[in-house]
Amino acid sequence: MKFVRRFCEASADQIGMNIGWACTLAALGVAIPVILFLGLALPATREATIWFAFHEHHPVEILTPIPMFLAAIVCCVLTFKLWGQENGRFPALFYFVFGLGMAVVGMDEIAWGQKIFHWETPDWVASWNQQGETTLHNVQGLQGNTEFLRMAFGFGGLIGIRLVAVRRFEKIGAPLVLLPWFFSIAVLAVLDLIEDYHTQLRLEDIHYLMRRFSITIKYISESVEMMVGISAFLYAWLNHRRIALAVAEASARR
Repeated sequence: MKFVRRFCEASADQIGMNIGWACTLAALGVAIPVILFLGLALPATREATIWFAFHEHHPVEILTPIPMFLAAIVCCVLTFKLWGQENGRFPALFYFVFGLGMAVVGMDEIAWGQKIFHWETPDWVASWNQQGETTLHNVQGLQGNTEFLRMAFGFGGLIGIRLVAVRRFEKIGAPLVLLPWFFSIAVLAVLDLIEDYHTQLRLEDIHYLMRRFSITIKYISESVEMMVGISAFLYAWLNHRRIALAVAEASARR
């Protein structure tokens, strides 16, 4: 418990937030996948969890692009704020690229408007899209392999937490409070990867276990995308807060 307390105190101090809120933000990064796993494991809640977390046009899928678009907006603000500052062009460019990436992923989640306005997929897109939608993540090569992108995001976030201590990269480093989020995303993406390739193991004694594991991971992966969106928004918003705090402290010392 002492470790948890120190972690929460360090996280709260870094972003200038009440320790209770910092603890809550950190805990959500673990609580969301745990609640989903329990929801799928318990017969009484399994169907409701699947409805909530997996089906098309249901809560998780609807919620996923919203924080991505919010992250893109905050990154745009950070880009303009940092561009004119001393040594601010590199972080400004980083936030521009990160925000652009979030905007593209968010648009892809809603099939570039197709899931909202229900227009027909153009023939030239349907010819190379394996799901017949106007999306990039369903093209050959990416279809069924997006866990690599989630894994890169999770491990990238964990590296970003270390970058806060490096002066050159401190403005783009990730806040410590997001450690549980990035760790959960990375672990779940690795488990998703294992699920894709476990049939090559051909171990009969774990066949049933892996079959149940596969079903669970299939449902969880949709929610991991939502966690990516939320953590991306938190990263941008908390860094905006952290950078503003540093500027205010520097002004006070003058």
